[in-house]
Amino acid sequence: MARVLIVDGSSGFVGTAKRILRNQGYQVLSASEKSGIRRLMRTARPDLVLVDGVVKREEEPDLRDWVARTSSQMGIPVVMVEAATDQVGEELDVDVTPWVSTAAEADVLLEIVARHVTKTAFVHSSRFAEYDYGQDHPMEPGRPQLAVELCHKYGLLDKPWMTMVEPRPATPDELALFHDRDYLAALEEANHGSFEDRLIEFGLGTADCPVFPGVYDYSALVAGGTLLAAELVDKGAYDLAFNLAGGFHHAQKRNAEGFCYLNDIAIAIKWLVEKGYRIAYVDLDAHHGDGVQAAFYEDSRVLTVSLHESGKTLFPWTGFETEIGEGEGRGYNINVPLPPQTDDEIFLLAFDGIVPPSLAAFEPDIVFALIGADGLLVDRLSHLSLTNNSYAEAVKVIEAIAPRCIVLGGGGYHLNSVSRAWCLAWAVMNGVEPADEYAGTIGGMMVGTEYVEGGGLRDRHAYTTGPLKAELRKEVERVTEYIAETVFPLIRSG
Repeated sequence: MARVLIVDGSSGFVGTAKRILRNQGYQVLSASEKSGIRRLMRTARPDLVLVDGVVKREEEPDLRDWVARTSSQMGIPVVMVEAATDQVGEELDVDVTPWVSTAAEADVLLEIVARHVTKTAFVHSSRFAEYDYGQDHPMEPGRPQLAVELCHKYGLLDKPWMTMVEPRPATPDELALFHDRDYLAALEEANHGSFEDRLIEFGLGTADCPVFPGVYDYSALVAGGTLLAAELVDKGAYDLAFNLAGGFHHAQKRNAEGFCYLNDIAIAIKWLVEKGYRIAYVDLDAHHGDGVQAAFYEDSRVLTVSLHESGKTLFPWTGFETEIGEGEGRGYNINVPLPPQTDDEIFLLAFDGIVPPSLAAFEPDIVFALIGADGLLVDRLSHLSLTNNSYAEAVKVIEAIAPRCIVLGGGGYHLNSVSRAWCLAWAVMNGVEPADEYAGTIGGMMVGTEYVEGGGLRDRHAYTTGPLKAELRKEVERVTEYIAETVFPLIRSG
């Protein structure tokens, strides 16, 4: 995110522009030859191309026109920047902005860039932390607040392209995009916090989904946050929106399940599908996203991809590779069950083999990414052995692929680890990851939480070894080969 490519003509311009933009956290690339410019446009996907007005006027007079045409073909805005603009404005069909070599030049350049680069939204409310599932329940609604505080600590919410946005509760009609009205009525009845026998019909009042004061208010606010994220990317003002409070992928059409009361994901996807979008949903939570799968199991407009611990060993006991959709949705539901003790290498082997090719085949307009951090080795609710490095690599790939992206939090029950993982994901997807003193460190056998977590945002690397590693690799290769042979041929682009 927030990448600027400078087609350079004078070293003075390039040096000054790089210094100004990098001081604000922008990623700045530069090139002067057509081959290098084209390569960077394709591989780095810049948000904006800045062309120095004095670029190669004598040696290659058509370069500026070529840059304008090529950028337009790739959907990248291009801005001409120079001191004398009279003739340039007549020659090129691009924005023409004067380069001012005065004390105001930094403000001018930043204003130019701010008008064109991708913007990212962090959807958050301090009210999320006001609710409580009850004593000893592993779900902590205050997790997003911890991630926000950590982002502030690292200066990751103050870049010029970032905006923090306050959500509002979803309306009953919005919630009914997915949920039955009688279930919504029961959930609203439970809002006072007292259990009544009839609520058990809807999965309310169980150990997983207790009735607590404000349960409806909290769930509606979370759903409103995910809907707001959808609205922001729909309007085109933002290409990336985070709602770390969201991601309740187990909630079913008429009942609560697995800590989840309202399926904010299904609601937001339904809203976008009704507007004509093709949606891809990538679920990296340790638990299978059974609620989202059920919502779109017969729908070819939504591609669901879930990498999770196998249902043989973990709730909700579903999500096997043979669950590939039905009817019109056959081939649009992909599950990658991971064996216990899957580490970063095996996880990324599965991710790289499934997610990029399936998204490329489907060609979504918007990608949802659920980055539940309960697959981390220190989390007590799964048996995976991941560090946050694997999540960081995965979201980097998703950000590069997705035309527009909505990111949700999902699970994660070790508070320090989940806040670091989410903060790292936000940093990586914005291209502003702070330096990590443990980068490149390789760990061995795990000896506790402190061993995994370094002083920065990234965990120290840790890998499963020996005969078990070979077994893990063999199983994941079996599953990915099955999907490639059985499911990939069924996926069609828009």
